[in-house]
Amino acid sequence: MAHAARLDRLILVGEPTLAGLRDALRLKEAVKAARSDLTITVVVNRGGAAKDGELAIKDAVRNGLPKPAYVLPEDAKLAARAQATGRSIVALQPRGKVARIFRDMARDMETDGEDVAPVRHSLLQAILGGRR
Repeated sequence: MAHAARLDRLILVGEPTLAGLRDALRLKEAVKAARSDLTITVVVNRGGAAKDGELAIKDAVRNGLPKPAYVLPEDAKLAARAQATGRSIVALQPRGKVARIFRDMARDMETDGEDVAPVRHSLLQAILGGRR
């Protein structure tokens, strides 16, 4: 855990399974032992993907995992399309639920939780190459 001293935050990403919960708890405890002041953000990947073997979020929290800040839903078709085309999920479905969660995560990580007004661009700016 020598690298823990360099961290300003830890983002744990795992699947809602018993193995995922076990691994996340072990990592959380190891890092907390080295850096008790470190902010830990939990992200659940593939939430709702498998009904069998999946732990409910409330059960994971009850067993010691911090409440997830984000739950990324499973969208196998979209993920396969992104992989096949070499494009990101956000590029393929910019207004989709997963894209909104990714944008929220990026904004929160960039601002350390400060409220920042979203940047708005006009249609002309988008056409001329501005950010969307």
